[in-house]
Amino acid sequence: MVRLDIYSDPICPWCYIGKTHLDRALEGLTENPFEINWHPYQLNPEMPQTGMDRKEYLEKSLVVRRVLLQHMVRSLSIQKNLILTQILTR
Repeated sequence: MVRLDIYSDPICPWCYIGKTHLDRALEGLTENPFEINWHPYQLNPEMPQTGMDRKEYLEKSLVVRRVLLQHMVRSLSIQKNLILTQILTR
């Protein structure tokens, strides 16, 4: 059995999409080799308890998302031994 620890924000739509992909992939297996352990993770701990205007939040978070996406591209390219120098240096 392979232990799979997943940290996920329960209100994040991307986390939900990822969970759905995982669920569908596991449905295709005849035998599930994973012990899945879900852990809560708050993507934005600075979010006010009362929430905030969605448009304002998205405008403020665009810079953060760009940085996160660049990090994801770098990480995946390293994992897959891909050379993406032009993309990463822009």
